[in-house]
Amino acid sequence: MVEDELGLLKELLREDWSEFTYGTNDGFVTVEVLDGDHRRWSSYQTVITRGPSGQHYRWGYEQGHTEYQENYRDDNEVTRVKPVTKQVTITEWEPDE
Repeated sequence: MVEDELGLLKELLREDWSEFTYGTNDGFVTVEVLDGDHRRWSSYQTVITRGPSGQHYRWGYEQGHTEYQENYRDDNEVTRVKPVTKQVTITEWEPDE
């Protein structure tokens, strides 16, 4: 079922991936949009989408910064992912009074 869902997502992204950048489409929900590399004329966005089965998928697109740069997405870059929670310990030094 998940493989069929991955294929369906790839097909829907080929049709109009901009519909998936925010919101819901055919049971797929955008969970998060992460900013990536920023270049002079464009920046890369990573999108996490949850499918109807609950499986999460990662895909991305390049967004032009001006009207002369096109938005671009690689059709083959869709990957199943899972959430991983990480804990970070920060040590601060305070006066010892």
